[in-house]
Amino acid sequence: MDIIWVPTSQDPVLGEVRGKVVIIQDFSGASIHGLLYSTFTVLPHMWMTTNWNLYDKWTAVKSFLATANTAGASQLSFWTGHGGSFPYFVASGKSSPGNNAGELVTGATSPGWPSSYYRDFPRVACFIGICSIIF
Repeated sequence: MDIIWVPTSQDPVLGEVRGKVVIIQDFSGASIHGLLYSTFTVLPHMWMTTNWNLYDKWTAVKSFLATANTAGASQLSFWTGHGGSFPYFVASGKSSPGNNAGELVTGATSPGWPSSYYRDFPRVACFIGICSIIF
């Protein structure tokens, strides 16, 4: 069984690439070795200067996914987080890199913070209708 996917088109179905390494080709050459990077719509990189930028990144990703769902074209997204945020936090919202680490609490509670800024953030540790909002 060949592990590298050999392109038959630029619009493969999942069954063609399942279990294979797919090259995203961002170089010119005499032949095509994978999916052409130039045909993808790419979610722009967002510099994370603080943990609070995670919500901005989330709204960008959510909008991108909605567009990708209706576009009918190849979409590529990657998640980056550096600068003022740790990569493990950007990827998971966890307070430390351990697998069993808890989520980082924002310091806000609901329903005390009706701002839409917290609308999509999860709620935990609820007591008498007041919940801690986590990243």
